[in-house]
Amino acid sequence: MFFGRDFKMLKGISASSKYFVVKVLPSTFQNSRFNIILNTKVDKRAVVRNKIKRQLRSVFRKVLPRIDNSVDVLVVVMPGAKELDFKKIEFDVKSLFNKLKVL
Repeated sequence: MFFGRDFKMLKGISASSKYFVVKVLPSTFQNSRFNIILNTKVDKRAVVRNKIKRQLRSVFRKVLPRIDNSVDVLVVVMPGAKELDFKKIEFDVKSLFNKLKVL
């Protein structure tokens, strides 16, 4: 996945909320790919960070069949996300996907 300085040149789009930033690039691969960036600013404990990653992967699995074109998706987790439960994470990420017209 390439989300470097040429992001706009490659026709990338992004949307953000209080808890997540989602960046999307059209993919040259046949399948869509997802990636998560989550650092220690969210929480120092690895258990908490891994729980958030597991929940996001579950959302990706639910959303994947509804994606029309193959895309590369990058989700950056912001520090306030550790207080969210699964339903709120799912709603927030899906709303960002809808905003970006990925679904």
